[in-house]
Amino acid sequence: MSEDVKKNVVYKLELCDNEYCYEGHDEKFMIGMFSTFDKAKKTAEYYLNHVQGFCEYDCRYDITEKEVIGTGSIDSVSWVSGWNENEWFDEIEIVESDCYLDIEEAQQQMTKLQQQFIRTEWCVSRYAVDTCHWTEGFVRV
Repeated sequence: MSEDVKKNVVYKLELCDNEYCYEGHDEKFMIGMFSTFDKAKKTAEYYLNHVQGFCEYDCRYDITEKEVIGTGSIDSVSWVSGWNENEWFDEIEIVESDCYLDIEEAQQQMTKLQQQFIRTEWCVSRYAVDTCHWTEGFVRV
């Protein structure tokens, strides 16, 4: 008999400026990590309708479910990103890990991913859940 195990997940919300997206690159703004898909979607809709830049230009949102590894309260999460840059310094070939409650576990995962993927840039990011990271709009120059 197998039991269904509920995964701990968060939802990563990014908004994209479609005019600056092309094959291999999306111009993304990391808005935040959310505890439910509904919170992420409502935040995206608010930004697309009310926040400078996002409501003025052709933008879309992407919500990605990310598994959370670790036990305890999911107040903040860490994850690893690695990427290369093209000739315009845009981030391309991005790889990301799952999310971790413990930042040390995320740092250990970065070491493993660096051995698996060749990327020029690496970082461990940490975000509070249900808090917007990108709080202002944007302008094109």
